[in-house]
Amino acid sequence: MREAIIKEIVRILDDKKGENIEVFELKGSDYLVDYVVIATALADKHAAALLDALKSELKPLGETFYATEESDE
Repeated sequence: MREAIIKEIVRILDDKKGENIEVFELKGSDYLVDYVVIATALADKHAAALLDALKSELKPLGETFYATEESDE
């Protein structure tokens, strides 16, 4: 199940022109999460658009977003 969500996150980021998308599997480590997905955005507005796309497509699937900080700059 988690792997399907990770694939969906990567798809959304790729569709919205996120760059250098990397997935790190942390299962079995001392971290609180099993995966980390990192992507490069072209600018602050692009980063905000990526976050909005993730929220709008993943919330209906039951995903919860914690501590998403959006800059007003």
